[in-house]
Amino acid sequence: MKWGIPRNFPGLLQRLDIREIPGPRFDLADLVLPVALVDPGDSPLQANAVPPVIGAPFSAGELVGPVAGTRLADTGQLAAGTYWFVFTIAGNTGTNDFRLGRRNAADAAWVWSQRYFNPVNSPLWVGPLRVTLAANERLAAEVVTNFAGTSQANLYVAAV
Repeated sequence: MKWGIPRNFPGLLQRLDIREIPGPRFDLADLVLPVALVDPGDSPLQANAVPPVIGAPFSAGELVGPVAGTRLADTGQLAAGTYWFVFTIAGNTGTNDFRLGRRNAADAAWVWSQRYFNPVNSPLWVGPLRVTLAANERLAAEVVTNFAGTSQANLYVAAV
């Protein structure tokens, strides 16, 4: 099958203000590559991201007044690989200061973590994010400063 330049192609190039570049000429090959040209006059091309399907949460459940160092959620050891994860937390009173991150295989240190502050009565959602874990590493969330009141956190994880 032979492919040619569509009749309206030069007009599209002109509307997009694409001009010939001085130098060697080019010829069309019989290779078709998908390309999207979006005319600035039309509505933008939109891509819809579909969140991953994730199963039951890892959670310590509802905790009343958890103290510093309490695990809010912990996946336990996971096989090496790449995972999607989503973290949610909510509480009814006080200020929630916690850490979310990746723990080493011995569960003795944070490989990386991010500290979050969650004000009273404000649910927080983190993700979906992707993370690559080494063998037996885990994802966990832990209280940094004592919480007042009741709170619950959930950590949803799925292999990519």
